[in-house]
Amino acid sequence: VEGTSLIKLRQAKRFEIAVDLLSRSRLTIKEIAARLHFSDTATFRRAFRLWAGRSPRALRLNAALRPNRRTVDTTRSR
Repeated sequence: VEGTSLIKLRQAKRFEIAVDLLSRSRLTIKEIAARLHFSDTATFRRAFRLWAGRSPRALRLNAALRPNRRTVDTTRSR
C-alpha cells in the first residue's frame, strides 16, 4: 500500500491475526502473544489495547457471546 510503512503494515497484520485467534481459537493469550512474536504477554496486551481500545480478554469475552462462532484449527502451522 503506497505511503504506508512496513512497520504499520506488519502491525496491522498482527492485529488481524490476533483478533482472529482471540475470537475463534482456544489458545491462551500467552500462546497468541508467542505466535505473534511478542516478547511477553504484557507487551502483547499493551499493543492490543492500543490497536483495539480494549483488552484481548474483553474482545474474547465479546466474541464468546456472539452466536454462530466457528473455532479455528490451531494445530496447523501458519
